Amino acid sequence: MLKTKKDKMMVHKLAFELDSIINTLDEIKANSKITMNIKEKALELSILIEPFLESIYDSKLIRKGTYFQEMNNKIDTVIRQNFKEIIE
Repeated sequence: MLKTKKDKMMVHKLAFELDSIINTLDEIKANSKITMNIKEKALELSILIEPFLESIYDSKLIRKGTYFQEMNNKIDTVIRQNFKEIIE
């Protein structure tokens, strides 16, 4: 059982990051050998972490809100704003 606020926040961070990785890999349309390998490993990972994510999704905040979507939107905005700098 998580006791500290920091531990609870870290669990939500982990759940968000895992969910984001899985969803992003699902959206990638490239079919190179590397991408296919990453997708395969992500599927294995998603099977392992599914019970963990389901327990997080069962939270009222996650189930009824847009928590993960809002976080993804913020990350997408930061990436868009800095993309040119990232690839140069």
